[in-house]
Amino acid sequence: RGQSLLLDAAANDFSLSVRRAAARGLGNLRWSDIPKASRAGAMERSQTVLLQVTKDEEWVVRYAAVVGLETLALQLTETVAIIQCLSQLRDQDDTPAVQARAQWALEKLNARINNKIKQQANS
Repeated sequence: RGQSLLLDAAANDFSLSVRRAAARGLGNLRWSDIPKASRAGAMERSQTVLLQVTKDEEWVVRYAAVVGLETLALQLTETVAIIQCLSQLRDQDDTPAVQARAQWALEKLNARINNKIKQQANS
């Protein structure tokens, strides 16, 4: 139920502060509290809405979407769409704060990927 409210608020609320908070909240859900059988679908729905919210007209909402995507990506195994979106925001968003936050998120995700590769190589 909570996720449904956040999905709708992030995508549709008239208030930028509500959209911003919902976008951030979507990345911070306690995925372990969602039954395993429905977790992947719930994460996919959050990813879809967060990717959509990166196109919001308000930069603070786009910034929050970047934060949400980064946090969500840390829980996922398939992050190609998120990394592509963050790269595009870094290169093309018209707000320097959003560009910088996307760059920071990419650096954190790349560090995580590199750590996984090192762990696999050592095992």
